[in-house]
Amino acid sequence: MIIPCIQGVPNPDGPTCKGCPDQGNGNKATHQGNSLTLLDYDGDGDYDFFDGNVSFPDVQLLRNGKKDFNFSVDSMLVEDTIWQGNGHPLQLTQFVNTFWVDVDEDGDKDLLFTPHADKTENYKSIHYYKNIGSDVSPNFKFQSDTFLVDKMIDLGSASHPILYDYNKDGKLDLFLGSDGIFQPAGYLRSRLQYYENTSAGTTTSFELKDNDFLSVNALDIRSAAPAIGDVDNDGKDDLVIGLTDGTMRAFLNTAASGSVQPQWGGSGIELLNTLNSKIDVGNYATPFIYDIDKDGKKDIISGNQLGYLYYYQNTGTIPGTISLKYVTNKLGGIVIAQYGQAYTHSAQFIGKIDNTGIEYLMIGTTNGSIAKYDGFQNGNTTVPYTLVDSAYGKLQPGPLSSPCFALIDADTNYEMITGTKYGGLKLYQQVVNVGVDELTTAQKQVKLYPNPAKDIISVNWDASFSHSGKVSFMIISSTGQKMQYQEVNGNQGATQLNMQNLASGIYYCIIQASNGNRTVMPVNIIK
Repeated sequence: MIIPCIQGVPNPDGPTCKGCPDQGNGNKATHQGNSLTLLDYDGDGDYDFFDGNVSFPDVQLLRNGKKDFNFSVDSMLVEDTIWQGNGHPLQLTQFVNTFWVDVDEDGDKDLLFTPHADKTENYKSIHYYKNIGSDVSPNFKFQSDTFLVDKMIDLGSASHPILYDYNKDGKLDLFLGSDGIFQPAGYLRSRLQYYENTSAGTTTSFELKDNDFLSVNALDIRSAAPAIGDVDNDGKDDLVIGLTDGTMRAFLNTAASGSVQPQWGGSGIELLNTLNSKIDVGNYATPFIYDIDKDGKKDIISGNQLGYLYYYQNTGTIPGTISLKYVTNKLGGIVIAQYGQAYTHSAQFIGKIDNTGIEYLMIGTTNGSIAKYDGFQNGNTTVPYTLVDSAYGKLQPGPLSSPCFALIDADTNYEMITGTKYGGLKLYQQVVNVGVDELTTAQKQVKLYPNPAKDIISVNWDASFSHSGKVSFMIISSTGQKMQYQEVNGNQGATQLNMQNLASGIYYCIIQASNGNRTVMPVNIIK
């Protein structure tokens, strides 16, 4: 609807303008929570603007009459309350933001719209209207409501990845669940995706094979955190998904054997404990299937919204039957706690994470840090586990991190894939071989300070690390990109590294002596 809106003049047939006299109480008709974007919508040389409101799913276009009527000041004369581009109405749940930018790099500015409010559209979240005219004579035509998102691995909110060789080709495939994709009715609905590992050589790649694996979307559930392992002791791997309400659903493997591709059919069964009650870990179950007590049977360990670690022991003795005994909700004495967070959301992985060959317990959390635990490998589930690192690698993949580790491609460097609150995935790769002995030696022989640093880092080393030849210093980013390199004489025992050209972030300093000694140290740059 087009409503004339002349500054200073009440309009009995439409809303009162900001700055217009109020109808009775003398106050301005203003409202908190608006998103304004200035643009020359009609190409006449003055600025119009889009107005998004915190309470509504659309935008209003206000047209400037300064050039049309030769006014001395900007004057918004017309309001389009149902703006649409070439017949496609814009509806984005709540609090729409507008961006006027040349996204296709053809020299003319286009329009992007996205919701600002949390708990709104999380997949159809970027609406793209291409300028098929010019900046002088614009003509905006709708192109997509999933701009960029449809080119990514994205499942809405709070993604949970796992790696498993589903097609039995020797390469680990990717399964992805999430808290869900936003629905028009205002709630989230989950599904599973299956990506085949198509990595060749040292290039990591996955191909989407099933966008709604096992038709989980039809189950109309919220949250689908997947785990794979043999829970009924028949030698075949089953699929378990954790749900928002803290319960779990199992899809049992009916294939002929454990050496062929699994057959997980039907709508799954609700997992019960040995007391014939629902397995319930509170809210946001994140199961992981692993023989934690080393008795030869796969148990279920699950995080939850409060940062606890639930342990259900597999006590089954008859193949094909499920027997899961609740033991504790604080396995290893672990309760993830983070300052200022009521809900810390533990999401765990147990296994090898690098070339040391040691299995670790890794827990993703609300604030994005990943905690690393040791001391569980002997199967003793009654002792406290050892916190090795509260912020593994000083990585911050994003809120609600959910990590998994594996050798994905053909090299010997481990990869880490982690889900986040935002529904996508982040991929990290081990860039150097680092062993426990090497780190211990480095702590004695090399010192790097200050850390965190801003512009300059000092490095000292003793004669046992290098007393002759050259010592090299390579700074790499967390994604493996070489940022800078320098060499000094080993007998000088100290040097300084200039970090002025590096942006804030986590880097790694690879220190190599000509005698073969080497160490890798994380460097945190804060500007």
